[in-house]
Formats: sequence, structure tokens, C-alpha cells
Amino acid sequence: MSRDKKDLREERKKHRREENRLSILRAGEEVFARKGYSLTTMDDIAREAQFSKATLYSYFRSKNEIFFEIILNSHEEVILKLKKIKDKEESVDEKIKRIIRFILKSLRQKENISRIFLMEKSLLKNVLGVMPPDGHSLEETERRFLQEIQRKRKAMLEIISEIFHQGIVSGEFRDIDSLEAAYILESMVRGFHFTRFWRERSYSLNKSTHLIHQFFLYGLKKGLRASQGEKK
Repeated sequence: MSRDKKDLREERKKHRREENRLSILRAGEEVFARKGYSLTTMDDIAREAQFSKATLYSYFRSKNEIFFEIILNSHEEVILKLKKIKDKEESVDEKIKRIIRFILKSLRQKENISRIFLMEKSLLKNVLGVMPPDGHSLEETERRFLQEIQRKRKAMLEIISEIFHQGIVSGEFRDIDSLEAAYILESMVRGFHFTRFWRERSYSLNKSTHLIHQFFLYGLKKGLRASQGEKK
């Protein structure tokens, strides 16, 4: 077999493995969303992905790893989108509006996964290590996951911070701590999304984006510029 044919064969094999891996992650997300974390088994995910259990274990050692990878992939998608927003040739005001809309839309699309974190305390305690049981230390897989999540979240906030810095340089914004502004904006968006479970009033994606954008940039004080609210 020639070297070129061997390389092509290896490339196809690598591509097939990556496709199988993504199929497993998609199947895992479906099952986790449907059954919750605690009730989901590797058998469930194998059936959903239409792979044998042995094949599933050749890619992932446990449902923990599958769940971790789903979360990490989601964060990576956010990072890539934020970079595209940052590099757009438009006002920073418009970029912030895009960020708000994108994060809200992403949270809605991943709503079932988000709900797992809110509803399953055992996941927060045992899997994510918010409160390790009985004082035990985290497993290596869990520790690596937490470190990677922290790294990706830091990257997300730094990109948003860079966008605020663009606004300072362009003169759109006063001199502020751009990283603190990034923290506040992300907190507002996430808080607005999750509190809707307890709100009597519902808002469309456009209306939600508009409200957060207006209150974040202009607040409540009279005399500050604010545009007319969008319809629900």
C-alpha cells in the first residue's frame, strides 16, 4: 500500500471516529434531557446512538465523561461565536446586543441540560464537586473537567471584556473595568433566563434581548439615552 493511500485511509478512520463520537454526544444529550442525569445509563445512550455498549465504552468510560464532554462542547461553541461577534465591523453597542441575544438563545436551546443542574443536587455535589460528599476529594476526571470549565468560562469573559475595551477605545463607553462589566452582563443574562421559571410574565427572545440591553447600558436614571422598547 502506498504512503498516500495509507494516509488517506488513516484520515478516513479518524473522521469516522470523530463522527461516531459526535453521534454519541448528541444521543447522550437527548437521553440526559429526557430522563435526567441520575436515571440515565450507558445502556440508554448506546441504544439512542444505535451503537453496541462495547463500542460506546471504546469512546467514553462513563456517563460522567459523556456529560462532561457535552458541557465542554457547548462552552466551546459559545467561545467561537463570541469571537465572531468581537471581530464584526459594527458598533460595540450592537455587539453587546448580539451577545445578549446569543447567550439567551443558547440557554434556551440547552434548557433541558440547564434544568438538570438546577434540579439534581447530587450532580452539583458529586459530579461537579461543588460540595464533595463526606469531605472526599474529587476524582481526577472531575478535577480536569472543573479546570477545563473554569478555563473556558474565563476565555468567554475575556472575549466579552475585550469588546467592552473596544467601546472604551472608540469613545462609546466611559473608562470602566471591562472585565467587571463582562461579569455583570453575563450574570444579568443568565439571571434573567433562569428566573423566567418563576415569572408570571413571559418574554420573546427579542423582547428579552431589548430589556437586558437597555437596562444594562442605560439603567433607570433620567436623561440617559434609551430607545423605544420592542414589542413582545
